[in-house]
Amino acid sequence: MMTNYQLILEDLQEESPQNPSVIPPFYLDDMSTVQKLKTLNRQLRRAKSLSNRMETLLSLWYIRSILETQVTTAERTLCLRELTGHYATTSKRIYYLFEPLGVQQIMRTKHMTVTMVYKLTKAQHIKLVEEALTIAGARL
Repeated sequence: MMTNYQLILEDLQEESPQNPSVIPPFYLDDMSTVQKLKTLNRQLRRAKSLSNRMETLLSLWYIRSILETQVTTAERTLCLRELTGHYATTSKRIYYLFEPLGVQQIMRTKHMTVTMVYKLTKAQHIKLVEEALTIAGARL
């Protein structure tokens, strides 16, 4: 039986489909960052309720993407209040795993779940991020 680490690594290496269709975030560009996060939280709850594994991963990636690239230090605290500790941690892990490979790689995953990512040790997560960087470099 493969471990969570091995299954996630396999998903990071997946190359099919070559041009996956990515579900866009449900927010509008002119919304405030807090409003975008509230909208993404609704998208996350919807995906989770529908047991949509890929959309759940994608929603968490979008959430962390906003936190990493669009918020000021002052806004960050307000935005983090919109997330549970579990989702704050998991969104960060998912974002860093897929940052070098692009959001399209989430749509190529076959096994990865939010729970699998959450259960990784810190050392396993760091190793997978390094693997993702290596994979991205090899694809250039």
